[in-house]
Amino acid sequence: MNRVKLNLFINILSFFAFLISTITGLVLWLVLPGGYGFRGGRSPLSDGIFLGLARYDWIDLHNLSSIIFVVLVAVHLVLHRRWIKNAIARLK
Repeated sequence: MNRVKLNLFINILSFFAFLISTITGLVLWLVLPGGYGFRGGRSPLSDGIFLGLARYDWIDLHNLSSIIFVVLVAVHLVLHRRWIKNAIARLK
């Protein structure tokens, strides 16, 4: 696989990992919130299921997609290290 195709592949994967992380984060924040207070500050849905997944499943999916996203961003930075090095050198 040449470098351009590899960059495209990494960028597409990181976009989808970011998208999944964002969607699951919004679901956990707005639909299935946790917290403190009366009954743990939970909504009636927090003990239930949303789109077939329980809150802990959403948390697992959010954590996994976030870790994958961070790893892919690190790979992206490694693949662009020459460009980054040259850009920093031009700033000096």
